[in-house]
Amino acid sequence: QGDSEMPEFNSWKEMFIDGLKVIVTTVLYYLIPALFVFVGVVSLYMGKNFMGLMFILIGIVFFIPALMLYFMAISNMANYRKLSAAFNINEIFERIKTIGYGRFFVWWLATMVVSVVFAACGKMVDMSSSVVGFFMVPLLFESFIALFQARSGGLIYNESLKTNENTDEELNV
Repeated sequence: QGDSEMPEFNSWKEMFIDGLKVIVTTVLYYLIPALFVFVGVVSLYMGKNFMGLMFILIGIVFFIPALMLYFMAISNMANYRKLSAAFNINEIFERIKTIGYGRFFVWWLATMVVSVVFAACGKMVDMSSSVVGFFMVPLLFESFIALFQARSGGLIYNESLKTNENTDEELNV
């Protein structure tokens, strides 16, 4: 909602339900691509190399748009506070269209690059010291990545709301 402050941790029941909504959304958005990758890995293990590689490739191709839509789906769900809003594909595409497809893609790519860089740094810390890495990577690196992605997604989603409000105001003038 554009606030720079972290929310208070005082509504445990609501936060638990919101967490379950995010888990359900994540599973449903990634289910089909993950199944393709899983079938591909099993096929590779069984010695069917070409078929396995094809399934993995198809899974990766499906993962990219699923991941892109997922960020807007989570933001849409947070905005409306309803699980069904995460699957309102028409509105999600309208938000992306309002942001601009090129600008949205650049935002998504930049978010992924930053996330991968921090994940790689976390992996290096984890590999260098198993005890320190065991505690430090989830607490610092993984939580930073999750917060960064959520904040970044929320900010670009808010831009789509503001753009729609400005357009509505211009039409009334």
